[in-house]
Amino acid sequence: MKKASILIPALLCLTLCACTSNNSPADPSSTTSTVTTAPAPVDKGTLSIEHVYAWVGYPDADFYPKFSMPEYREELTYTYDTEGLSIDAKQNTVKALKEGVYTVTAKSESFEAEFKVTVQKIDRSEKGANGKVKFSANEFSVQAANRKSQWEENGVDGETTVFIGDSFFDTAFWSNFYNVSYPGKDALCLGISATTTYDWEDWITRGWLGKTKPKSIVMHMGTNNVYDDGDTVSGAVSSLQRMFTLMHDKFPDVPIYWFGISQRSYDTAKIAYVKKINAQMKDWCDDRDYITYIDTPSQLTNNMLRDNIHPKVEYYTVFVNALNATDIEIGGAAKAESDVIGDISLNASQSINTGSSLHTVTYKNQILSDSYVLEGKLDITQRTNNAHVQFGILDNGNERILLWDNENTGNFKLVIPYDT
Repeated sequence: MKKASILIPALLCLTLCACTSNNSPADPSSTTSTVTTAPAPVDKGTLSIEHVYAWVGYPDADFYPKFSMPEYREELTYTYDTEGLSIDAKQNTVKALKEGVYTVTAKSESFEAEFKVTVQKIDRSEKGANGKVKFSANEFSVQAANRKSQWEENGVDGETTVFIGDSFFDTAFWSNFYNVSYPGKDALCLGISATTTYDWEDWITRGWLGKTKPKSIVMHMGTNNVYDDGDTVSGAVSSLQRMFTLMHDKFPDVPIYWFGISQRSYDTAKIAYVKKINAQMKDWCDDRDYITYIDTPSQLTNNMLRDNIHPKVEYYTVFVNALNATDIEIGGAAKAESDVIGDISLNASQSINTGSSLHTVTYKNQILSDSYVLEGKLDITQRTNNAHVQFGILDNGNERILLWDNENTGNFKLVIPYDT
């Protein structure tokens, strides 16, 4: 036991000697001076890129990388299937080459993110839930010709704002557009009832709208995609984005203002669809400086609707006020308005059978083709055998009102032929 007690202090002494220098106590500062501290990592945030739709044979689709901390934005490179698509990293655009869904990896020194690109090949013969071909602009050829005439008579290149879209922006429903909402303004209400994005695609690329040069475009569109064509949420979102992509390609310097799809007061499932479509489209519009999403769907309530769909005319102030809250500028009317319609003079040789007597009536920048009252004097100064004076209601020959001298006596009777 004594031997063991002698060895323990010796071991302790050796241990102490190994921890000291020159038999002097350790200098605490000498220990800390040799430690290297790594810099704290810099939080540069995150990178995300939303799902992209692109369409074979259409203008390139754009996309917008989102850096949560923009001050740390970095140049990105992309890895993807080059057989299906092509990406311009400088312009942030996707060219669609082959139908399919593709995963794209975006990468930089500090960031990496994946996103999907759905490339679609558009079938122009596809039918909607209503059994009709979706691309059916020819069905509205009369209305389209009417809108073209309105632009040619009253539109001024680079000065006139056009309100286009479905029935919400058709004067059959927005009946006080010219005399209450935008009196004296250089604006035309050229919407066409029952239309969808598919119809306006055709009018942008190969129809009347593509021949105009508006200052600004204001649009209500999408409700008939959902309720008539039966588009799903993703189908409606893709169709809206495709239409606006075409529109921006055709009018690159023209700002677009889009009112979200107005909610109807029925069909719970479709109300939910519309809510999702509006939310996705708002995000899409917010990324782009050429289009402004306007949230009127949250402002229009059921008690404001006249038929469970359209606003009562007095509630179009919801659209007017919401648009006024944006940066849009609508100038004064470029052409003076007249309070009197000029004389309409037709002769007996202009036969109803040939349609050569067709005459449209324009009043205060509007071709009268919907609901109106026409007052004045009718002078019949010449007549032929079986004389007719016809007031057409629709383009169908039997949708009309006639003054008819069926007995060739010079006495004209009021006759109303009809199909429905």
